[in-house]
Amino acid sequence: MDYADGSLSAGLLIASWLPLLVLALWLPPWRVLPRARLGLWLAAGTLLAALWMLRASVTPGLTLHFLGAALLYLMFGALPAIWGVAFAALLVAGLGVSGFEGLALTVLAAGALPVGVVHAMRLGAERWLPPNPFVYFFFVAFLGGALSMAAAGAASTLLHALAGHASLAQLASGYLPYTLLLGWGEAFLTGMLATIFVVYRREWILTFDDARWLRRR
Repeated sequence: MDYADGSLSAGLLIASWLPLLVLALWLPPWRVLPRARLGLWLAAGTLLAALWMLRASVTPGLTLHFLGAALLYLMFGALPAIWGVAFAALLVAGLGVSGFEGLALTVLAAGALPVGVVHAMRLGAERWLPPNPFVYFFFVAFLGGALSMAAAGAASTLLHALAGHASLAQLASGYLPYTLLLGWGEAFLTGMLATIFVVYRREWILTFDDARWLRRR
């Protein structure tokens, strides 16, 4: 689900670099990544890049693959997750699987947007839902993974429709449904790994607060 094939306008691709450059100047990776977790972050970003290479092409310029952004958020928090997606996208582009011109838009639409969705769901769960670990696993991780893919798919559909790559009706019938189906895979992957990590490697899931989710009522 990248944007480096030339199907979008050069102006849009160039403009997409602006928010990423602002973020890089304001909160660069070395300021938001704790050194104790740097090795884990690099390993996760590398594995995410490998996951992105397992892709299917629906039509020229439209690809489908797992995102992994939701799991990165659960493991590291919002900003490290966005930079993790950027690291993975850079590796994928460096290996020639995609181009560099759409890297910033890929990070925003397939990284920042999904991360924002899961972050909002986590905040909502902490405010309005009971302090039960199954709320975290099923609502934040599982459903958050599904909705993060749905949001990224909707963004990709809208951007390609606005760019004239295909009509909105064509994309809504020939591309968007596949992203929604892939969302269930994203949900199972995110929910399963988050659950395993919480049980066996609690320190890997930064967003799982024992005091919140394991609190006795």
